[in-house]
This record gives sequence, C-alpha cells and structure tokens, in this order.
Amino acid sequence: MQHLFKAWSIIRERIASAKGLLLLTDFDGTISPIVPHPKDAVISQKIKDLLSELKDKEDVRVAVISGRSLGDLKGRVGLSGVIYAGNHGLEIEAGSKKMTHPGAQEAASSILDLGRKLALKLSDYPDAALEEKGLTISLHYRQVKREDVAKIKRMAHEVCEPFMASNRLKMREGKEVIEFLPALSWDKGSAVRWIIDEVNLLGYLPIYLGDDLTDEDAFLALEEMGLTALVGEESPKSVAEYFLSDIGEVELFLGGVKEVLDEKGR
Repeated sequence: MQHLFKAWSIIRERIASAKGLLLLTDFDGTISPIVPHPKDAVISQKIKDLLSELKDKEDVRVAVISGRSLGDLKGRVGLSGVIYAGNHGLEIEAGSKKMTHPGAQEAASSILDLGRKLALKLSDYPDAALEEKGLTISLHYRQVKREDVAKIKRMAHEVCEPFMASNRLKMREGKEVIEFLPALSWDKGSAVRWIIDEVNLLGYLPIYLGDDLTDEDAFLALEEMGLTALVGEESPKSVAEYFLSDIGEVELFLGGVKEVLDEKGR
C-alpha cells in the first residue's frame, strides 16, 4: 500500500486519460468526521462543494455508499444528481433507477425483532447507541466504558445467535460498531458492480474511497479495474491500493481530481 499522493503523477494520468470517471465514496470517516453519536455527523461545506462541482462535470458520476439508511444518507449529503447506496448497498437510488434487495425486504421483520431484543438488553449500557435503519441495525459502542466493550460484544452475539443459526441474519464488526444485516451474499462491492452495470458506466475509471472494514468488499471488487484508497493509517490488512491519512487529504484529493478535469476541459 502506498500513500496516494506519492503516486499522484501516475494517478493524475489515469484520471486525465479515462473515458469517464465514477467517484465512489463512503460517508462516515471518509467525507464526514467520525463523531460520538451518528446523528451528529455532517459533511464539510468544502467537500460538499467539491462533490457538487465534480458530479456536474461531463462524463463524471459521483456515488456515496454508506451503512446509513438511504433516506438518512441523502439528507446528510444533500446533493441532487448523486447516486446513493444506503444500508451497505442493500438500497440504491441512481436517478430514476431504484433498487432494494428483495432478500433484505424479506428479512425486515427479523431485523425489527432483533432490534427490540437488543434494545431491552442495552438498558444496562446507556452510552451505547442502537441505530435501527429498517434493513439493518448498527450497535455503536464508541462511548461505552472500555471494560464493558467485551460484555456488549458477547451480549450482541448471544442475542443474534438464533437469527444466525436459522440463516436469517449475520453480524459484522466495524470501527467501534457491530452491524446486523440480512444473511445475503451482498455487500458494498456488490453495490459497486450494480451501479457500474445498471447505470452503464462500464469503461469509466472507478475510484473508491473508504475507511472501514465494510469498504474492503468494494476495494476487492475494483482490485483489477479501479483505483482504491483507504482513509486512515496505512494497513497491511487492507486490499486498497493506496491510502489517504485523513479527511483533510480526501479534500485535497477531490480538489486534485477537479483540477485535472478542469485542465482537460471536462
């Protein structure tokens, strides 16, 4: 893994010579700072302006892919003309094209049932935050006392075990969060492939920026055909080709992409 700006001359040429550009980005931790409570997350005006300018350029499409629900994500980004994928890609909106994974709809009652059971157990952990998103659930423990983290993880597994045993739901861990999702072979990588196919973007250069474990599926999906960058510290465990240290560098990168396209008159 290499720092993206150390390879900027190569990346710049790839962007300049591409037929088109598909810029895909995660939300939390990538274009919005990680905050103690998910409801407080905001996108900076500078990054919002850059995304707005990029999505209005010829042969450029911008997509935001997040674990947040589709409605929440759209409200926080607040840009028209952007492709949105919520709930880890289980629901996607690309202009008039809309998709909700049928398996996720079938599992919605199990997600609701699990949410009720988790809420009862979390009464002992007031600093934990349960984010129920219709098709998935996130259990955030960023504010929980360190000595209670193992207890919460154990409790979450015990509550979810019957749902996993019957192959209805699955669990995934992220950065101080546990995700509960339908037990489907669908992830952010699947969402990226759906966007490329359904929005007719084959031949465009896909660029994916993300900071969490769930973004690894998208990195893997684009391993042979795109440009991928982990936002955060360099990690040998990541399959991303490059890394950007923080959101400040994401902003610099987006500005660099705009500059290249401006020079090409696109």
